[in-house]
Amino acid sequence: GATPMFIASQNNKVKTLQWLYDHGAQGNLRTPTNSGATPMLVASRNNHVETLQWLYDHGAQKDVRRPNNEGFTPFLLAAERNHGEAMQWLFDHGAQKDTRQPQNDGATPMYIACEKNNLKLMQWLYDHGAQKDVRTARKNGATPMFVACEHKHYNIVQFLHTHGAAEDINVPSLDHTFENGAKE
Repeated sequence: GATPMFIASQNNKVKTLQWLYDHGAQGNLRTPTNSGATPMLVASRNNHVETLQWLYDHGAQKDVRRPNNEGFTPFLLAAERNHGEAMQWLFDHGAQKDTRQPQNDGATPMYIACEKNNLKLMQWLYDHGAQKDVRTARKNGATPMFVACEHKHYNIVQFLHTHGAAEDINVPSLDHTFENGAKE
């Protein structure tokens, strides 16, 4: 379901985007793929800030916060891949609420940063409005503290403890499958 405009956005080809736009593809500026991914979302996932700006300037402003079918917003995908430039651009262009917006399974950007052992991203999120998410669990009940311990991320455990999640050292998940496939 990808259009040429989507592919040009994925590959950061701003000249190609402009050509397509000038030759009749304006209607595809916001057209999602079958999975709900828009050109804005794929540009965010790939840290293509120049493409984000072009899309925004040409009518895709509403896609700054538009999630795909799994609930991933452009901000969440940029955060998941540690693309600070795209995150900051999205934040500055209307995605402030997405610092706390979970995907469909309940994982917030803070949870994902915790899972990926990304202390710098956790600090950025904390400083930009996601303070409460140091304790926000996924739908399976796993807290950021739980996932940090599971993945042996000691520095993340310390960050969570000193930033409001001290109580979570005794909180079990509701239903969890460990990395080796065993159920608790």
